[in-house]
Amino acid sequence: MKATKEQIIIKRKKKNVKIFPIYKTVSWDLLFYFPIIFLFLTQVKGFSASQVLFADAFYTLSNTFWQIPVTSVVDRIGKKNCLIIGNILYSLSILAMIFMRNYYELLLIQFIYALGYSIKGICESNILYDSLPSGKKRGKIYSTIDRKISFIFLYI
Repeated sequence: MKATKEQIIIKRKKKNVKIFPIYKTVSWDLLFYFPIIFLFLTQVKGFSASQVLFADAFYTLSNTFWQIPVTSVVDRIGKKNCLIIGNILYSLSILAMIFMRNYYELLLIQFIYALGYSIKGICESNILYDSLPSGKKRGKIYSTIDRKISFIFLYI
């Protein structure tokens, strides 16, 4: 017996809910990323601590800048495709940081990194929420899963 389109969608949503905690735990690396990148930029690339902190501030401003444009792009392109694009930008910016040659490249990389992180931040939670069954307990189920993800990440 062939599964209907609706049954396939329900099956995919259940799979999303199961694998989302693993994805989020692996991709939520900011607690480890910032100290390591700070040491890399100061010790290996030779930037001063104030330059690195300014670049971090530039990242924060860039992240703020990207919030509204990214929201409209996600609405047009779709959450799944945007999440893939966000992860690619995120990964490429980290890779570019390894090969950068000067401080202006670092600022450009931070701008692109903020774009990738903004996309990820908007899409990740929405994908989980959309995968949960509709109903009164949807928000509670989402909170439980999100809390479990945070616990696993912080425990690791």
